Formats: sequence, C-alpha cells, structure tokens
Amino acid sequence: MYDDFATEFYVVEKTVMLCVRIAGEDKTIRIEAIKRLPNNIYDTRAYILETCCVNPSTPLAGIKLDEGPYNNKIWMEFDLLYTNRKTADEAIEQALSFLREECKKRNT
Repeated sequence: MYDDFATEFYVVEKTVMLCVRIAGEDKTIRIEAIKRLPNNIYDTRAYILETCCVNPSTPLAGIKLDEGPYNNKIWMEFDLLYTNRKTADEAIEQALSFLREECKKRNT
C-alpha cells in the first residue's frame, strides 16, 4: 500500500479516553486500537496527559523569550501490556483490563 516510502503503516480504528486514579492523582488516559496492515490484527497504544514546564530558548509563534517558563500539557506514552486481538473493540477491552490492573497496582 505505502511500502514504497513507509516502513510501517497503521490505521487508528478506535480511540477511548478516560480519567483514572493513578498514585493518588486523577489522570487522563487515551487508548488507541491500531489495525496493523497487512495482517489486520489489532493492538493498542496508550498515552497519558501530563503537564510539563516549557522554558523557551528560541522564539516561538506568539511566545516572547522574556515571558519565561510556562506549563503546557502533552501526551506521553503510557506502558501497558501488549494486546493482540481480531477486532478493535476486543483490543480496547483487553487494554482497559490491563489499565485496571495497573491502576490497582499503583494505588496500593
């Protein structure tokens, strides 16, 4: 399909977002069900929304250097166990099960 220039190609078939409690804090998690071509197997990727401090060292659009550091939100990868299912819904369900266990582990 795109193998003349892409080494990997995925289709994000379904995305869910939820708020969970991790280590005593409410966090937003995004889980994507990804269809791997050409074998049509679904796995997932998970991300957590984190706040980070940005300290510009070069001018950015609309930000002056003298404004100093500011907080911004970014999506960072969130490790969950590997999923491998026949449908996007099955992959999401499996990832949610792994997330549930991870939350329990981090909240004890």
